[in-house]
Amino acid sequence: MERLTLNKTELHKQRKQLDIYQQFLPSLDLKRQHLRALVAASKNLIEEKKAQLEHLIAQSGEILPMIANQEIELSGLLKVQDVTLG
Repeated sequence: MERLTLNKTELHKQRKQLDIYQQFLPSLDLKRQHLRALVAASKNLIEEKKAQLEHLIAQSGEILPMIANQEIELSGLLKVQDVTLG
C-alpha cells in the first residue's frame, strides 16, 4: 500500500477528496439500491417465466399425449418460426 505523506498539502487534498466522496455517496447509494431492485425484479420475472413454461409443458402433455411420451423422437417434426414475448 502506498504511504501517504503527512503534510498540510496532502491533508487538504485528502479532505477535498473526502468532500467529493461524501457529495456523491448518496446518489451512488441510490443507484446501487435501484440496481439491486432491478436484479431482484429480473430474478422474479425469470422464476415466473420458468413456472409458466413448466405449466405450458404440462398442459401440452395433457392436450397432446404423444408429445409427453419421451421415448418417441420428435425433433424433426416441428420448427419454431417466431417467438413473441410479452
